[in-house]
Amino acid sequence: MQVASLQQYQAQQAQIQALSAKLADLEWNGPQVLARTYHLGTVPTPGRGYDDRLTTRTGLGKTKLRELLDLGPIRGGLRRVRAGDKWLVTEAAVREFFGEPAPTN
Repeated sequence: MQVASLQQYQAQQAQIQALSAKLADLEWNGPQVLARTYHLGTVPTPGRGYDDRLTTRTGLGKTKLRELLDLGPIRGGLRRVRAGDKWLVTEAAVREFFGEPAPTN
């Protein structure tokens, strides 16, 4: 039975940490996450795998969110899309509005 040296163990541990960080980055900045959509409704959409209420994602109230949606991105509001009688906002638009860093993928 071969026993790994301390240097080998530390090198493997560093590789695992780097892979773990890369996986976490992919989970947070992956295309599936950035394409998530949020709405102003009071009930999450079943089967989404995440809470798709805009109030939950942003921490802002409905009144403030309506103001930001009415303003639009050119006047300092949220970038959004109108779908019938509903506003839809993507995860990428939420991050852009709050000044969160762009993904590094």
